[in-house]
Amino acid sequence: MRLQNGKQKRNSYMKIKELFKNTFKKIDYNLASNFFGDNHFVQRGGAVNMPNSFHNLLPYRYFDEATNLYINQVDGKKGQEEETVGFLIEATPILGCSEADIDILSNFFNDNLPEGLVLQIINYASPRVGDLLDSWKAPREKEGGVYKDLAEKRIEYLTKGCWKSLFPSPFVVRDFKIYISASLSKSQYNDAENILKKLRVDFESNLNNVNIKTKNTNPSALLSLLDELLNPDINLTHKSNIKWDKLDPINVQACDSESVFEIKHNQLELKDDVVARSFSAKSYPEIWIGSEMINLLGANFRDNLRLSCPFISCLTIEVPNLNKSKNRAILREQILETRSRSQLAKFWKNVDKMARDWKYVKDHIDKGQRLVTAKYNVILLTQKDRIDLEEEKLKAIYTPNNWRLKRDDYLHLPSFLSILPFYINSERFKSFSQCGKTKTVLTWTCTNIAPLQGEFRGAIDQPRVMMLGKRGQPLFWNPYYSPEAGGNYNVVVTGKSGSGKSVFIQDLAASIRGTGGLLFIIDNGESFRNSSTLQGGKFIKIDSDICINPFTMFDWDAMKTASYEEDILNFFTCLVAQITRPITPITEDEKALITLATKR
Repeated sequence: MRLQNGKQKRNSYMKIKELFKNTFKKIDYNLASNFFGDNHFVQRGGAVNMPNSFHNLLPYRYFDEATNLYINQVDGKKGQEEETVGFLIEATPILGCSEADIDILSNFFNDNLPEGLVLQIINYASPRVGDLLDSWKAPREKEGGVYKDLAEKRIEYLTKGCWKSLFPSPFVVRDFKIYISASLSKSQYNDAENILKKLRVDFESNLNNVNIKTKNTNPSALLSLLDELLNPDINLTHKSNIKWDKLDPINVQACDSESVFEIKHNQLELKDDVVARSFSAKSYPEIWIGSEMINLLGANFRDNLRLSCPFISCLTIEVPNLNKSKNRAILREQILETRSRSQLAKFWKNVDKMARDWKYVKDHIDKGQRLVTAKYNVILLTQKDRIDLEEEKLKAIYTPNNWRLKRDDYLHLPSFLSILPFYINSERFKSFSQCGKTKTVLTWTCTNIAPLQGEFRGAIDQPRVMMLGKRGQPLFWNPYYSPEAGGNYNVVVTGKSGSGKSVFIQDLAASIRGTGGLLFIIDNGESFRNSSTLQGGKFIKIDSDICINPFTMFDWDAMKTASYEEDILNFFTCLVAQITRPITPITEDEKALITLATKR
């Protein structure tokens, strides 16, 4: 029989393959039955349905403690595995973003990023706020009594709002965390480790210049992050403490029997009825500045335009060859400029706008900017029955800001994995580009759309009053904590009647007292009477006949007597000493200085 074309060849090949497959199945079954003699006990061949696991999908292999770099394996060219090396750092969110900050980061991206580098900036709104709240709770537990009870009740209430809103309008408690990863292929660079070590030092220095503090993320911290994302548990409020085993690959340690998932066309189903749904940026606003990225975390004044679930915003960029990208931009600009002026321009959709855009790109390249390939996506993590509602909120947040998001149907698994550090390399970037999930942009644009924004955390080292930001970030305020100014002890609370001034001051008083401080309150109106009684304080009511002014106790005409003057000096010395040193006594030298100052 003569085969006419390639399609017939392939059909014939598949038939022969299936024939051999069925034949060998029968041979295996007959051999087993004849050997053991019990046909009815022989289990016939069939596919075993095993649950999907993340084990073989994660790139992490080992960690080099000498260089603080991760060694990973990802899919390379022609299906061959490729070894990459990279670093991972955790950064504090930036508060506001000036043009100077954008210029600093943009210049770094222009001058320091090597060809072939894959850089990820991940902003994770984590529901695991337990460790942060424990730092506030610890001194109150030490003080004990009513302060311990108040702290436990407050934390119990707040932790109920990690996955579900505390109020009718959307409001959950979350901790914004920034992770930055960078990786290079070892097949492209023989000295990739040295390049990345230098890049990390330069990157941390530039981030510090814009008030972003950084620290290296060790394997135990990475495993905790992966466990939180791959094994979401709505009942856990603290980070998982997973100890890194140097002998086992990291991807094996990151997954267990619970790290399973099920792929649907419109979402990825994880454990405990939690689903992940991915969205990619289809188009970006024409005018955008980095300071507006905070608006994508939730509206500042509109309560309904906030997400009430954990979410991840991720920007991934790949640095192409400088000369190739520059020549491509020049050629593209010339072609579109010619088309826009031709008589056939009316048949090309948006050709004028495209010509202006590429002219803008070419002008900025001439000024020193670079072209990179960027991918921006958002992941929502929530329970299955709430995912559609959260999707509508997400679009309602992005659309007024002129961002257009598109759900990654049929691509939710690779899109979810793409927000994990080191998962994407150049080959996987090409795959996402073929699906229309990437965009060629300037480095200046990348710095403006980088998800580095977050909410203020306050004095984490010395927490006193705990408040919550409008987007759910716990923040701690301490009027005595100001490392640069040496402490600011003067506070003025203003507000209209009924706005909560007394409630806030009572919380401040309880916070100071609950952390071991002493408190004296002069209250006109007895607003603090119940609070003082609850905390075991003394309430002294002063009538009109009582005067507490110490200066009215003395006969100033008798000051001419030396003994009387000495008594007054001793009194004021003790008074000033008590004010300046309410807990520890003053030294003799300090007492002499106070006496001398009083005389003057």
